[in-house]
Formats: sequence, C-alpha cells, structure tokens
Amino acid sequence: PEPFELATDDPAGPVLTVPESAGGGSVRITLSGEHSGGLNIVEAAKQEMANFEAMQDGESFGQTKLMAPIGLSYMLRGRYDSGGTPTEELRAMVAHPWGNRLLTVSYVYPLGDDTRERGEQLMALLGEIEALPEPGSDPGGEE
Repeated sequence: PEPFELATDDPAGPVLTVPESAGGGSVRITLSGEHSGGLNIVEAAKQEMANFEAMQDGESFGQTKLMAPIGLSYMLRGRYDSGGTPTEELRAMVAHPWGNRLLTVSYVYPLGDDTRERGEQLMALLGEIEALPEPGSDPGGEE
C-alpha cells in the first residue's frame, strides 16, 4: 500500500522503502525459524524492547498488545541514534498463524512528529500481509 515501494525481494525478507517525498524510511519483513520449544511472543517483545535500549542513545516506549486477524500481535516503538541520525522504529511482532514462528515487520524512519501517521501506515501494511493466502492454498479458490 501507499507510500511503500518494493526495494528488494530478498529471501531473508522483503525490504520496502518510503520515498523521501513521503518522509523516507524503510520496512523489513522477516519470519523466524520454527520455535521448537514453543513461541513466547511476550518474551520476544520484551527482548526487542531491551534491544532498543541497548542501541546508541536508545530508548524504548513500550509495547501494545493487539488482536489482529493474522494473530496475536505486539506493536513496539523505540528511538536510537543511527550513524548520527536520530531514528525512530516501529516493530509489529506477530505470532505467525501457519506455524510456531514469529513474523516481524520493522519500520525505520527519521525521527519526526509523524509517529501516529507512521503507525497507521504500518497497520495498513499489516492488513495487506493478513490478506495473503496460506502457502499451498489456491488464492483463486479452485481446488
């Protein structure tokens, strides 16, 4: 969805960009491997908040638990210094519905006064991801 554009379709996870005219930034979508002992999304969210705080001038602003059609989700927000540039990041972490894995959508952008708008953009992107068919299913509805 707007304002995102596909930059690379990397096997490690696609990267989307936001044009400078729309404020700049990038999104990386990653899917963890199978968690053999079970996925604890609450602990994963706590670890990501600690990771924000461990960064140069890092600060975590907590988490918000969401129930989305794709599954249990946590939205995290943090700020840090990225090579001398004040940066903000929103991360949506989702307990993946097709397995015991963690889907993470990280939206990194220059620090500004547009956090609410960026959050809405990330939620719209999650809505697009939710609409993707399960692997192996027929998106046309034919069996």
